[in-house]
Amino acid sequence: MRVRISVVVFGVAVLLAGCNRTAQPLVKNSAAQQQVVASVRSEPKAPKPFSEIDLLKICNLAAKGRAQDLHYNNSEVINDLVANGKDSIPFLIGKLGDRTLMPCHVEDYWPQMMVGDIAFIVLTDFSTDYAWEKATIPGTGWDEFFQAKYDRKMTGSDYYYQQIRRHGRSWVKAKWQKIWETYKDQIVWNEKERCFKVA
Repeated sequence: MRVRISVVVFGVAVLLAGCNRTAQPLVKNSAAQQQVVASVRSEPKAPKPFSEIDLLKICNLAAKGRAQDLHYNNSEVINDLVANGKDSIPFLIGKLGDRTLMPCHVEDYWPQMMVGDIAFIVLTDFSTDYAWEKATIPGTGWDEFFQAKYDRKMTGSDYYYQQIRRHGRSWVKAKWQKIWETYKDQIVWNEKERCFKVA
């Protein structure tokens, strides 16, 4: 009986975990989580040249949290992007059309991803507030970006790939480029919230 109950509990846990990374997370950060956000910081480092930053080296991103949330992820590649400030945004935009397959399974419960998919997720995370609810650069939230309401019955990956099939990767790249051109002079990195914001 104990084994049967454990299997059921495990199955429910796996099912629920599959919905963790969505366009707009449902769970707000608690006060304790916000204190962790404020207290966990990476040491300042000199920016690495973009020629040495390889998105293929991002091997895993936690299902919960943003790529830059150090208490969920501590990726050297993400830290290098953060160290380069807002110059990382056009670098990532340039990768949006890259169809190179990632060598490892980056996102739990997602199919094998391409470099362009990772670039899009990192751009979205970089422009999402610490509570994972609001876009901090206008037009970068999934609903507004894709002009389609996110269906909470869908997984994040299903919604994302549906939109990629609908619009195409060139459209995604062009739209992010337009957002960058519109706001690039106003975008700043907010270290307290660990995201880019329009000042």
